[in-house]
Amino acid sequence: MKLIYLYVEEYKVLKKRDITLCSHFQVTRNKLNFNIARSKIRDDFFTKGLDIVALFGQNGSGKSTAIELITNILSGNFPDFCEFFAFYEENGVIYYYSNSIDGYNVTSVGLKIIPVFTYDLKMERQNVIYFSHQVEPLSNKVIFKNSDFFTYKDCSNQAKLSRLKNKNFSNEQIRLCFRLLEKYRLGNYGISSVPMIGASYPVQEVMWYLKKISGYLFQIPKDLDVFVEKYFELEESLYNVINSYRHQIYNLAENRAVISSNNLNEIFSSKLFRLISRDMINRSNRYLDLLLMLDLFLDISRVLYEEYEKGLSSAYDDFIDNSSSYLSCHVELLGSYFLLISKGSRIVDVYTLKELIKNKKLRFYLSDLDKSADAYDIYQISSFIQNTFKNNDEGVFDIDSYESFEYVNEFISRDLRIFKNFELKWNGISSGQYSLLTMYSRLFEHCQNGDDLIIFIDEGESNLHPEWQRIYIKELISFFSNVKDPTQNLQVVITSHSPFVLSDLPSESVNILDERCVGRSFFGANIFEIYNKGFLLGKMRISP
Repeated sequence: MKLIYLYVEEYKVLKKRDITLCSHFQVTRNKLNFNIARSKIRDDFFTKGLDIVALFGQNGSGKSTAIELITNILSGNFPDFCEFFAFYEENGVIYYYSNSIDGYNVTSVGLKIIPVFTYDLKMERQNVIYFSHQVEPLSNKVIFKNSDFFTYKDCSNQAKLSRLKNKNFSNEQIRLCFRLLEKYRLGNYGISSVPMIGASYPVQEVMWYLKKISGYLFQIPKDLDVFVEKYFELEESLYNVINSYRHQIYNLAENRAVISSNNLNEIFSSKLFRLISRDMINRSNRYLDLLLMLDLFLDISRVLYEEYEKGLSSAYDDFIDNSSSYLSCHVELLGSYFLLISKGSRIVDVYTLKELIKNKKLRFYLSDLDKSADAYDIYQISSFIQNTFKNNDEGVFDIDSYESFEYVNEFISRDLRIFKNFELKWNGISSGQYSLLTMYSRLFEHCQNGDDLIIFIDEGESNLHPEWQRIYIKELISFFSNVKDPTQNLQVVITSHSPFVLSDLPSESVNILDERCVGRSFFGANIFEIYNKGFLLGKMRISP
């Protein structure tokens, strides 16, 4: 049986209150005389198997209290000292029940009405879903106990609060969002068909690597300065780098191609690093391959620098044998570095990097790369990223499924140190859009088993732009119509204090918990008319 009407004498802030829970029937009450008849609303007004009613009122008017009371009654756990009268419906037959109310009278127009008893109600199957965006840390949570005939699923943000930092929970919420968008698109709310993107901010990434590599390679010991200056090829390579960017950096024209720590640090400003980074990204065939190559280059530079800094003959001999000195390795690596960052030169991957490294000891350091168990996975992820990679400031690529999210997230979570600024994020989704995505995905999860449901949505539009509030009812209807099973019955009860929502519901679906507006119809009214009629607004005199 479906609860379709409730009258409560007194429960917390609710006093002598009528609550309509079905738009297909209309109850009129004169004191304790109840008359029930069919309304003018067709059974498929919203869609077959779907009915929507609303509780409207300002904060404190009793909307949440009404949900609490209705849920208690559905669970069979009637509140102490609460007098109420209720109508139920099943297969066109009306059942009525009174809890501690005497002297009532029931009539109907063309309907069969039968009294029902407490035991009968407690044997009726009821499935309740509750959702709300609101989080109130000091609120007292009402506990509804599940039983053989009553299930209560709280998918509100308040209920999930303690689990928000749990990684498994977060991934499950992401999975629900992707599952929803596979079935139902939220295009009217501006949510893209590709809901998630990866963003690595390429220029920042490459700049980070270049500055780190330069930090090691530009540390040229003073006692070697004179020796290094004899390497004219290095100076020529440095000149080519400087000359490539003279027209973009005015002060660069004054710099000379002299190999010394002071001169190199003066030449390579942040502006030059930024220009070089953009150029390298544009020249690379695969963005991730560029980062992998730079990551390897950084490792070699770091090890070379650290071996020299240790000054230990044993460690030094492990890295530099009799035929190769620290200086030759340093010069070799510095020359390769200038070649890599020269404008117009070929960007290599980690494998062909060895072609630039002629020193045997440096090549030996790279020898384990071919044996890496990650090599195939790295190639696959590089292909995946490059497939939709956009060479812009964010460096985004598409994440169009939960499987893709898991794939990328697992790679990023490994200790590969490749990305320094990487993030997975929703694709241009605002806080309002994300609140909708959260609400719809959680409701979608609970609609999938085909059970008949009573769904409470407490101020689901509260985080939305007015234009999205205006289409809120339309989108609810579209959503439930698309995700529900054809044989499933959904009784949706929403709360709101938005006039945009009120104007989209017929009066048969509306409960206004504010005496100033009871008896008025706002269906189809424009917003000016609603406010002009004083909906939830008090009058205020403005002094001149």
